[in-house]
Amino acid sequence: MLLQQDHYKKSYYETPFHSRTSELNILNEWQRWKDYTVATNYFRTDLEYFAVRNTTGVIDYTPMVKQKITGPDSAEFVNRFFTRDMNKISIGRVGYVVWCDAEGQVLDDGTVFHIRENEYWLLCVERQLDNLSISAVGFDVEIEEITDDVACLGVQGPTSCSILKAMGFEGIELLKPFDIKHYDFQGHEIMISRTGFSVDPASYTHLRAHEKLRHFVCRLLLEKITS
Repeated sequence: MLLQQDHYKKSYYETPFHSRTSELNILNEWQRWKDYTVATNYFRTDLEYFAVRNTTGVIDYTPMVKQKITGPDSAEFVNRFFTRDMNKISIGRVGYVVWCDAEGQVLDDGTVFHIRENEYWLLCVERQLDNLSISAVGFDVEIEEITDDVACLGVQGPTSCSILKAMGFEGIELLKPFDIKHYDFQGHEIMISRTGFSVDPASYTHLRAHEKLRHFVCRLLLEKITS
């Protein structure tokens, strides 16, 4: 969690994939994203664009804000907080959501992952702990930020499914849009969801594992793409 980091010692942090992305960042172009440093370009923007459109591109989404909502009242709470009927987002599914202030003004939007019973993840651009906590008064829920606990890779493009299947993620081709699937990878959980910004089959890969495994997965993924 953010409170575990010593912000007074360092003003920015490297994602779990930084050692690999820094090797590929020939232009040495970086930007700050939610206290992390991420690459803006690697070699040529046009080639990176067409890689996503025609083959597979990989994007480090680790800095994307992630909040976890758990507890016996979590389903009732998310139904109050978000504007859509959250009962329609079953376990193992992802839904696009927006939320508003008391006057009905839209505050932000994002995606909600229904991980398991009484557990939801909200992924969005800005931190929402204050809004979530204020709205949770009277509900038996626990809200915590897990941005630093979950490494996230975007695997986008028409060949992304075959790449992930070649890595050993069996049945990945059966995922419907907005489906979630959990895999046991070398004794650690990897969660893959078929979500993304491209019109082709695409996935975000969420890794909750020790640092060495994250590096291994990133390296293996890039090797499969370039082989």
